[in-house]
Amino acid sequence: MDAIDDPAERLAEIDDVRRRTRAGLYLSWFPLVLYGVVSLGAAALAAVSTKYVGAYWFVAWIVCFVAVGRYAAARADRIGLGGSPNRRYTRLWIGFFVVLFVAITVAVNIGGGAPAIVATSSVLLCAVYLVIARWERSMLMAFLGIAVAVSGVTLAALDPPYLVALANLAIGVVLIAGGLYARSLEERP
Repeated sequence: MDAIDDPAERLAEIDDVRRRTRAGLYLSWFPLVLYGVVSLGAAALAAVSTKYVGAYWFVAWIVCFVAVGRYAAARADRIGLGGSPNRRYTRLWIGFFVVLFVAITVAVNIGGGAPAIVATSSVLLCAVYLVIARWERSMLMAFLGIAVAVSGVTLAALDPPYLVALANLAIGVVLIAGGLYARSLEERP
């Protein structure tokens, strides 16, 4: 039997193509780095005053959403998929921000303050990354989601001065590090 006709080699080759194709379909590095940088901006703003952090995130989310959508569409065209980015991601992120808005509103109205907002936001963001991890079969996304939740809940429990700034800083660092790592994986042959 020739090496080329060996079923084990053929299956290994198919698995390799499947792995590379799956890796090419997902766009994890760019949104991670973008939202990480935006989170660092929120940290800087929160270090000065937390008064406008909510408005900052609202505007930043819209800008990032458009930027990620354009990136995804351009990337899909570049790798030959064409069309718009996956609609389930769009629904997931819109749902996340609706639930986040409701959760923050409830936390503020029951007097939970910054610790409740930070913990809730971190856990909800973790849930989103765990859903994405499941869709993409990505341990990296699962790890990032858990890291975001652990850092946010830990900071909320400690309730240090500049809690909102530190939480945004921690999330920003986690997302940028994860995005750069995901980018390095894309560059491998």
